[in-house]
Amino acid sequence: METGPQNYRVTSDYEVSYKDPLRLQAGETVEILKVDERWPGWAWVKTSGDDLGWLPLRLLEVRGASQVVLAAFDGTEISARAGERLQVLQDEGGWFWCRKADGEEGWFPAFSLRREEL
Repeated sequence: METGPQNYRVTSDYEVSYKDPLRLQAGETVEILKVDERWPGWAWVKTSGDDLGWLPLRLLEVRGASQVVLAAFDGTEISARAGERLQVLQDEGGWFWCRKADGEEGWFPAFSLRREEL
């Protein structure tokens, strides 16, 4: 079983889609507005403060009429250019949580990455 960050190469440019990322703490409640068909395991949610964003479904638990966030979540995305190297730290339904060479971290679409072989 593999452990630790894996190195990937960006295959096509990607620009951040959401400039104001969703950030949630465990225990917050959200409303699911849509479950994404293109990215299985992700839902478009609205917070009690009317913030909107994507959230992995595995981080939600239904409690009565509410969906409660089980763990802190940061929806920050990163932009990168073809040829850049990223370290993949987490895989989540077609998106990777990555670290750039300058230390910046965020979500990046898996379709724009190719794993580097050692």
